[in-house]
Amino acid sequence: MKRKRIIYGVVFLFIIFFIYFGYKIFNFCYYNVDTNSYNELKFADSMKINKKAIDENEYLVFKNIKIKNDFKDFKIMENQSKSDENIKYALYDKDGKVKKSFWMGKETSYIKKFKDEVAELFNNKISRDELDNYFKKHNINNDYDLINYLINVKDLKVNIFTNLSELKEKYITYNIINNCLPTISTLTLVNGDYTGYIFNINDKILEVNIIVNNEKYFFTFLTDEKISYEYLNNILNTIVIE
Repeated sequence: MKRKRIIYGVVFLFIIFFIYFGYKIFNFCYYNVDTNSYNELKFADSMKINKKAIDENEYLVFKNIKIKNDFKDFKIMENQSKSDENIKYALYDKDGKVKKSFWMGKETSYIKKFKDEVAELFNNKISRDELDNYFKKHNINNDYDLINYLINVKDLKVNIFTNLSELKEKYITYNIINNCLPTISTLTLVNGDYTGYIFNINDKILEVNIIVNNEKYFFTFLTDEKISYEYLNNILNTIVIE
């Protein structure tokens, strides 16, 4: 009788052991984070915007956005979107091909997009409430807060002993950086009279994002030559968002 109890006890422990490790292995695989393919956001430098007033007739104006008009030879692009939230200009060469272009406008913030498309973006593995809790935990209220947080994330390593809440958090971070943000070479933070960030796609394509009242405004520069830091800083100093 005593031997049977010992056997039952051992069997019971084995069952608990397999259930526990089965649960841990399942969660580890389900919320998989492939650190070998992790596109860490590379912080390059920061840029300070100091508002610089210019004559009204020197501005390029679209809705509530103004910027120095360095694009007087540009034309509104033929494939301009019907959206009334942005406008695209292009400088064409003699063959009618786009040589340079400049886009500006307002667009949906990443925060709102992630919340609205949480099921699709996170493969039905993360709920809206879990994403909200992620933002609240890290004091993320707008896209600037999000980018500022992400550039400081240095370790996404997990193992089968990582608790479930941490697995989910790292899964969210991994998917935002790898699958939800554009592929960039480096990132520049913007501070001063405006806050935001610049995605340096490469030397010839820059996407400037400015956050005002938690709304995101963008200025995209596509050129046939390298855009200098000085030129970019000077023209961004003329931004007015009313």
